[in-house]
Amino acid sequence: MLLNAATEALRSDQTGVAKQLFALLMDCGQTGKTHEDVAATAPTVRRRMAHCLRLLGEHSRAEKLLQELLEDGTDVNNQAMVLADLGLLKGHFLLLDKVHIPSDESARRDIVERLEAGESEFRRAIDIEDATFAAHGHYCLGVLALADDRAGDGRYETAYQHLEHAIVQFQSNPNDYPASLIPRTRLYLGLSKVQLMEPAQMGHGTQLIVEGLAASAELPTHFVAPTIDALSLSDSAIEDVAALFLKAGGDKALDALTQPQVPSELPIVAEKLLQRAHRPHQSRESRAADLRLALARFLRLNNLEQSTSILDELEGLAVDGCASDEFLEILNTPERYEPAWNADDAAWACHHLLDARGDYALALQALRDTFFRNIHNSMLLEAAGILDWAHSRPLDDNSYAELRGSYSAAQESETDTAADEQPGEQVAVLFIGGDESQTRSNSQVTDKVRQQDSNISLGFVATNWSNWKPTLEDVQRRLPNFNAVVLSRLVRTTLGKHVRLLCDKRKIPWRFCYGAGQDIRVRAIMEAASAGRSMSKRSGVV
Repeated sequence: MLLNAATEALRSDQTGVAKQLFALLMDCGQTGKTHEDVAATAPTVRRRMAHCLRLLGEHSRAEKLLQELLEDGTDVNNQAMVLADLGLLKGHFLLLDKVHIPSDESARRDIVERLEAGESEFRRAIDIEDATFAAHGHYCLGVLALADDRAGDGRYETAYQHLEHAIVQFQSNPNDYPASLIPRTRLYLGLSKVQLMEPAQMGHGTQLIVEGLAASAELPTHFVAPTIDALSLSDSAIEDVAALFLKAGGDKALDALTQPQVPSELPIVAEKLLQRAHRPHQSRESRAADLRLALARFLRLNNLEQSTSILDELEGLAVDGCASDEFLEILNTPERYEPAWNADDAAWACHHLLDARGDYALALQALRDTFFRNIHNSMLLEAAGILDWAHSRPLDDNSYAELRGSYSAAQESETDTAADEQPGEQVAVLFIGGDESQTRSNSQVTDKVRQQDSNISLGFVATNWSNWKPTLEDVQRRLPNFNAVVLSRLVRTTLGKHVRLLCDKRKIPWRFCYGAGQDIRVRAIMEAASAGRSMSKRSGVV
């Protein structure tokens, strides 16, 4: 009864009470009238008294007591446990349950060094024949092998062999061990087993990992990436394990799952990155970093909707000065944005960013290919818009002289039918885009349009660069009242995509306006009006 009470006090962190009770039991054993039960439990009492002394910082007394117990010729099981206790004492571990693998790299190296300090005692413990409780030494050696990455992949076989010995004993006597020890041993055994990459063992290894984590075993995130990498080579439930890793390891596990060796086709990783990017109080730099990682994964998953949305958000951050160089790297690498965006989308996003940074020469260079493609395809309005932008910036005229020459030549060779076009039936054009200065000139644009064609009525929707969704809602509400749309090329890339989809769905013709000046806007409106009238005639609407 006293032994049970003392043991319970020891496990309940009432070390002072436990020490008094163990001392009383030891005194009983030293009298000449020792009861046979007292004699039988004497080695256990002395071992647990040593535990108390260790917990109270009296390491020298604890070691002396254990050495005396070893010299007294106790049975093989007690010898094995005493030797393991001596190894723990040398490693400055208070209890067997304190032997674990932390996620922090420096803490993990510290655990390895401490286990190495007691390694010789652990090995002596497991060398004792027929010692059931050699499991303590096996556990410590298994954790040492698993935690010490200096030994390479060969350590997994060693860890597996030791931990398999340990788990058999722990599960046979669950009441003798702290509640956390068995789930942790299962987890470590599963991690070791999966790393052996034997197809027949993968399922059981996965099951051990799941059981350990489900019982709240602490996950050493150092093993997240290699474990998922190993599971990707089998038919094991990789998604389920990844979900458990994320639940148990939080952000550290998520960071581990973004390592290069981890398959990027895990939807849960992409989703968690996106969720973390949008947490309240997340810094803009951290948000951009998570968005870039999520983008790569959503593209691999062919989730174009999310990929497009992320590209748009990265564009907004970059234009505001956050992670702009990193976004330019994406735009310069087609496989990092296609097929969510095309080359033209990337060119204009690059132009927007460089324009916002004041790198006007580079901004013009970003649209060079687009300009000549427009000339080649007789899209002179679009080409004129690019020249209009260049003229509005402090650029040397010589820097775009070649572009002006190509445009002039194309103008001379093209028959301008628009000039001879007579006013037609009433048509309504919605112009989408424009900053404050353009909004102030809307009335002048309206006057110029009416001078050319009084049957054209206009509507304008200004855009907000930082948040375009209210703009899209406004467009969606007003669109049924218009026959044609002009979309400024200076709006956010994804807003433009959504507007074009809305127009196509309603069979409303649209035209881009590639510049901010009044004349280029008027020309775009006239072209859109002509397209709107043509569409009305084809559909029989007057």
